[in-house]
Amino acid sequence: MRESNSRIAKNTIILYFRMIFTVLINLYTSRLLLDRLGVSDFGLFNLVGGVVLLVGFINNAMTSSTQRFLNYESGTSHLNNLKQVFGSSLLAHLLVGIVILMLGESLGLWFVLNSLNIPEGREVASIWLYQLSLITLFVTILTVPYNALVIANEKMSIYALLNVLEVFLKLIAVILIDSFVYDHLMTYGCLLFVASFLVRLFNIVYCLQYFPECRVFYIYNPRQLRQLLSFSGWSLSSNLSIALRTQGLQIILNLFFGTVLNASMGIANQVNMAVKNFVMNFTKALNPQIVKNYASGDINQMQKLIYFGSRISFYLVSIIAIPIIIETKFILNIWLKEIPDLAIVFIRLILIQALIDSFASVMATAQGATGRVKNYHLTLSLIGLLNLPISYSLLYFGFGPESTLKTGIVISLFVGIVRVLFLSNSVGINARDFVFGVMGKCFLVAILATSFAFVFHLYFRGGFIMNVLSLLVSILSVLCMVFIIGITTQERQLIIKKVMAIAHLPSLNKK
Repeated sequence: MRESNSRIAKNTIILYFRMIFTVLINLYTSRLLLDRLGVSDFGLFNLVGGVVLLVGFINNAMTSSTQRFLNYESGTSHLNNLKQVFGSSLLAHLLVGIVILMLGESLGLWFVLNSLNIPEGREVASIWLYQLSLITLFVTILTVPYNALVIANEKMSIYALLNVLEVFLKLIAVILIDSFVYDHLMTYGCLLFVASFLVRLFNIVYCLQYFPECRVFYIYNPRQLRQLLSFSGWSLSSNLSIALRTQGLQIILNLFFGTVLNASMGIANQVNMAVKNFVMNFTKALNPQIVKNYASGDINQMQKLIYFGSRISFYLVSIIAIPIIIETKFILNIWLKEIPDLAIVFIRLILIQALIDSFASVMATAQGATGRVKNYHLTLSLIGLLNLPISYSLLYFGFGPESTLKTGIVISLFVGIVRVLFLSNSVGINARDFVFGVMGKCFLVAILATSFAFVFHLYFRGGFIMNVLSLLVSILSVLCMVFIIGITTQERQLIIKKVMAIAHLPSLNKK
């Protein structure tokens, strides 16, 4: 257990250094991109890219399936089984890539040409961007098994390096836009494809060099292929639901309000991803351990990791989300030259939903480790899919665009409770203890920290220094509430002991 926790801590630290760099670069890249493309084209970029990601929801299901089986076989330490899983996953992703290309060039292309609200004169640029985005997605699909192998082997330094390289190349792409006389939107799409291709090529070369299990060609193993496709088949419904809740929402907003609100949602999604990176880095390091513990039969340790991981995931999101919610306008004024309409409202609502969804990754990994995913994914997807028709109906009857995100918040709350009930049956966690002892305590921490920070913001507003101070107070409020309410007595004592050791103070337990 100590070795496992040490590995999780080491990998988490590596991923957080990667996260700090990538978040800063991504935010600066978005600022430059919005400035160079303008609000309308920036919204168009997010809209068309969203259509491609919506078509690619099949790949998201395959990704989680491949990751699960590679993590599981890594836990059993059978090299031959690893080769079988990897070879079968290569074949499966090739088939999925072909299917997505066919869907993209038929249904997806028809939708872009006939249904989207595209500004006059930007039709050709939209088609170019769509085609380039589709090709980029195809390349990404083919290399998913290699990326999953890096994570399964817990080589988080390489995973971090690949991410840093990709965001750095995207920044270069934005900087180079003005160097070309061609349409900026089309040029950026071409440069993004080149950046994606180079990163994926480096990933493949590294895996071939260091992981013997990937030195195989496509393997046709009917049993293994059926397992992969069956597992991903049930994941498919959940990933469709997620795609509709995110990219589908972009399309609905476009149909009613045009590309300007797509720009606002694009900015909100950028902030959302930056915040979620804080928890994604932690769960990237934690999730393989959850699956490996299940594979080795250590259910007790697996349950501890679920409780611990769920709480820490929420607190990590809170540390960033709550200060941004309090000082959204101040942050956007620093970040962007021009703030799109409703961006402030969208950011605040989407971050509230991110707090609720912060438990999802750990819980989904735990359920996936058991292999019993049919009813889990079907139930969650049916609930999640309600977001789209409800949002469309609200807009149709005259409600504001922010009503779509409020709907998502309510659905996320309900989905979270359903996840707990499934884990209670599959891995034996106590549903009541989890809802009140984990989720309830987490929400209490967030409410108290937000209340204190908001009061400070309300009574000490005005000026750059006071806004910065308000951000610091928001962060300290979260940390204090986590320390006082959000952690166990043993964890609190351990933190005190570590702090005293660092400060070279004598232990309180010593006489």
